[in-house]
Amino acid sequence: MRIVSIIHPAGHEMPMLVDKDGLPIPDANEWLFGRRSQAPTTQSRVLSELVPLCRWAEDNAIDVRQRIEGGQGFTEAEIISGLVEALRLNSNSKDAKKRVSNSVFNLRLATCNAYLKWMCNECIARIASDDRRVDRIVTVKGLVHDWLSQSAAAQPVS
Repeated sequence: MRIVSIIHPAGHEMPMLVDKDGLPIPDANEWLFGRRSQAPTTQSRVLSELVPLCRWAEDNAIDVRQRIEGGQGFTEAEIISGLVEALRLNSNSKDAKKRVSNSVFNLRLATCNAYLKWMCNECIARIASDDRRVDRIVTVKGLVHDWLSQSAAAQPVS
């Protein structure tokens, strides 16, 4: 997974998250497109904070949209022991056990939380309001938000 910059003919720069085959990751890029008023460097940073989530989902064969849309959601173990731990690791380091700083970890948590909340809202908007899945998706959204919020690391005293 990597971030590439696309230059529009009008001169606008837009970063895009692509998979190992070079194909765009639709949901992540659609979410970022809603933040196109941000500077390209900010957009790239935000995408880099989403990379661990996308890698975690790919490594564990989890289709995030399908899990949310179907109302299946995630288990606490998947989020706390899986995703949160993936967010802690420095994927750019040659030492796979190296961890990122608390501030980087908290930024990743906040970005992933915002992305997953957006995904839940997106799925709710696509289905009829009288569908029973709406209540389940709202529950999934709340649970994931709580699990990620409780995982935030304390900042060191300066």
